[in-house]
Amino acid sequence: MPKERTTGLKVVHRKGRTALYLRGTVRGISVFESLGTDNEALAEEARSAREAELYRGALHGFRNTMTFAGAA
Repeated sequence: MPKERTTGLKVVHRKGRTALYLRGTVRGISVFESLGTDNEALAEEARSAREAELYRGALHGFRNTMTFAGAA
């Protein structure tokens, strides 16, 4: 039987670190980033928001984030 492929982001612990991390793939976009917190509830909230942001960006296009100061 073929192995089921899971997509989406997971909250993971890294050995020797207190902060939690996001790891996974959303619509072909690979993600590995620190959440900057060790609180599980805040990490799950951040995971959900980041995953939704990636889905929206993949479907509707990513927004430009350059500021006026960065352009000048």
